[in-house]
Amino acid sequence: MSAHRPTFEAAKGRAPSARESQQVSLRHIPAQTKLKFRTPAADAPRRDLKRELQLAEWTATNRKRAKQGLDALPPPTTESQGDDAGESRQTALALALELDQDSESEAEGSASHHDADDKEDSEEEEEEEEEDESEEESEDEQAALLRELEKIKAERAAEAARRAASAAAADQLSRDDEIAAGNPLLNLRSAMASSTAGKAQDFGVQRRWDDDVIFKNQAAPRSSGAQGFVNDLSRSEFHKKFMNRYIK
Repeated sequence: MSAHRPTFEAAKGRAPSARESQQVSLRHIPAQTKLKFRTPAADAPRRDLKRELQLAEWTATNRKRAKQGLDALPPPTTESQGDDAGESRQTALALALELDQDSESEAEGSASHHDADDKEDSEEEEEEEEEDESEEESEDEQAALLRELEKIKAERAAEAARRAASAAAADQLSRDDEIAAGNPLLNLRSAMASSTAGKAQDFGVQRRWDDDVIFKNQAAPRSSGAQGFVNDLSRSEFHKKFMNRYIK
């Protein structure tokens, strides 16, 4: 507060726009936006852990059976091997079905190929006729456009030539007027008027800028005669007499 009036800073602090700007640090920005996965080793083989477990169980069982005097069990077969065999059979059946479908489609396609060729030939002939007609129409339109363009160009050239001729004539006319006005032999009236005006100006009396000021010619010698009215009170006769009588 200053002189019982609120200051500008207090009003500025209460304004809602005083805290609009924000400062964001680099550490506030998200850095790790992607998950990191473990990269596989370059030369490490892929281990079949299930197969290794089955083999370990098979060896342990055979050891127990050998101690008991029993025959050894055959090695176990994994499910992956059975799946591979089933997949190979399914792929073979799919290939056989595709070959049968291809043979049937070729037989049907040979019968309908002739009809398709005839239709394509007729369609191609119609398209060629339409293209020829469209080309002729486009050529006619292009020729008409070219003629119109040449006509517009000729009109613009004629208009430009007319404007250039009128501008040249106006320039020549103004130049002739300037030459006539500048030569005193061709324009005696203007020359005589300018000479008389110059003489009248030469005989005029010019006054100084300080002719009518108050404190002019104060050091000039006084005349012996009586002085007239003076508009400066400090130089009046009454003031001088008063100063000589009471101040000196």
